[in-house]
Amino acid sequence: MGLVLSILASCLHVVILPYLDMTLMACNASAAILFAVLLSMFVLGEAFIWKYDCTALVLIVLGCTFIVLNANTEQVKYTADEAADILTSPAALGFGGFCLFFLLLSLYCLKIFLEALRTFEGSADAYDCQ
Repeated sequence: MGLVLSILASCLHVVILPYLDMTLMACNASAAILFAVLLSMFVLGEAFIWKYDCTALVLIVLGCTFIVLNANTEQVKYTADEAADILTSPAALGFGGFCLFFLLLSLYCLKIFLEALRTFEGSADAYDCQ
């Protein structure tokens, strides 16, 4: 269910992107990551590892802070036709293609890593039995 909601949220972000201030989007994404960390600790019972998690959270907050500080304060409004032109521009389509390629590459790498993990687990179990 969480994966389905995450995919739905990503699709909605793409749809509303032309109408949204990027500063708000960055803050929203940062808040979502922080909320996901809290949910994973309290709902799933995952451990908070200070060495890694605190470093990541500090970098996320700093990144969001720098985005807000460097944001353009000029208000820009797009009509529906302008937004459609932006979304169908070669740069936007190229970016979408790159994201899709990177997603597929990540899934392929994950498959390879999981197969290597299964091989390692099998070797570790065989070594443990001896």
